[in-house]
Amino acid sequence: MAQLATTDHEAGFDFYSALFGWEKTTAMEMGDQGTYQMCGSGEHELGGMYNLHSEIPAPPHWLLYVMVSDLDAAIDALK
Repeated sequence: MAQLATTDHEAGFDFYSALFGWEKTTAMEMGDQGTYQMCGSGEHELGGMYNLHSEIPAPPHWLLYVMVSDLDAAIDALK
């Protein structure tokens, strides 16, 4: 999964939708941060996009999540 924290998630979605053909899937309201918009391709939900809260001192960025069935085995494989 991937998550885009940005200053304008609608513009971010428009950009990545044009680039990769992503579609809007589910969405949820996050109060004063606006909407958390999930996106994907076909049946696959790939991640989401949201507006950074004004109190978070960070530039726009992607945050990636990786899921493994066995963390110790994954760490050993990386070594």
